Amino acid sequence: MKTSHYRWFDYAVLTCAFFLIVHDLNAPLFLSDNSYIQAYAANEGTGSASKQIGIVILFLYGSLACLFTKKRIFSFDSLQVKLGLAFLILITLSISWSAAPAASVARWAGFIAYTLAAVGAVKRLSAVDVIRWYLLAHCLYLLGGIVNEIVRGTFSPFVSGYRFTGFSDPNTTGIDAAVLAFASIAMLRVRPGFWLYRATLLTAVSFLLLTKSRTALLSTAFTLAIFYGFVSLRSRRLIPYLCMLATVASATLLLCSVDIINFKSALSLGRAEASESTMTGRLPLWAELYEKDISKHPIVGWYGYGV
Repeated sequence: MKTSHYRWFDYAVLTCAFFLIVHDLNAPLFLSDNSYIQAYAANEGTGSASKQIGIVILFLYGSLACLFTKKRIFSFDSLQVKLGLAFLILITLSISWSAAPAASVARWAGFIAYTLAAVGAVKRLSAVDVIRWYLLAHCLYLLGGIVNEIVRGTFSPFVSGYRFTGFSDPNTTGIDAAVLAFASIAMLRVRPGFWLYRATLLTAVSFLLLTKSRTALLSTAFTLAIFYGFVSLRSRRLIPYLCMLATVASATLLLCSVDIINFKSALSLGRAEASESTMTGRLPLWAELYEKDISKHPIVGWYGYGV
């Protein structure tokens, strides 16, 4: 990668900040199998100390980048900026009626920090540089996760029921793998056939399968199917392609409904269901939340931003 030195500084700052946000340094680094759930519950609301440090780093990075980088990246007259300002006003006002004001303020501050960091990164980095940072950061997260599990003695990819957790939990690690896959595909469009990006794509898919995260895996497959249709096909072929996807999805649901194929078993990825400790079998929980909370305030949410 031919990248000037200041961009490596940006990569290092952003990678460290997001690592601190995702991982709680107050908790033991080498967590046991399900202790990340208890750690999340204990810090839910205002967040852990490491997450707060990461948010502050993003805020400082974004603020300094916006102050000292003169590059103009958007117009205040654009529709996107107006919608963004409207959203900011809405979530700010929601603090006044929030059921948990401290949690809403913490999430509001996080949104400001993320926005400033995003604007600062776009000012300082090109689009290709941003994708390269995705590759670097998520490769480090995943490879570091392997070291973490090896030290813990829990890295057992050939054992039935094993799920790769890395530094946090399987679903979060699955998202890291999915982002790495998308970044690799994007860079392969810039440099087709380059061995490094093929290797990172293979790494991403391998980790994605090891996490057995159904949300990450299915979301990745669906997004790639849509991406292929809108980016790779010409307009006259796009409609037939989307119709084919709809037909395949409808036929699959039909075959499942008459028990011709066991799609549920395939989607389980070998995972056991209905475990309260791991929050699988969540449909009854979502139904209860919808009846008691979401259905009462479906638009803006009476409970406040992030609550």
